[in-house]
Amino acid sequence: DIEEILKEKPELVVIGKGYSGMMKILPEVERKLKEENIELRVETTGKSWGIFNEVSKHSKTIGAFHLTC
Repeated sequence: DIEEILKEKPELVVIGKGYSGMMKILPEVERKLKEENIELRVETTGKSWGIFNEVSKHSKTIGAFHLTC
């Protein structure tokens, strides 16, 4: 999914790691976003959607939310 995200040229990507935060973010994803100067915020999904709703008012933001685990 990272390639689709990069096409949109966001300033920030918010990732929800599931209800319990069990989903892992690959180091390659973190590295690629850093290379592209894209900020990354990672939280449990319950917290991440709130972050997304707030920051997307002020910046070009993409959210990716894992719903289970």
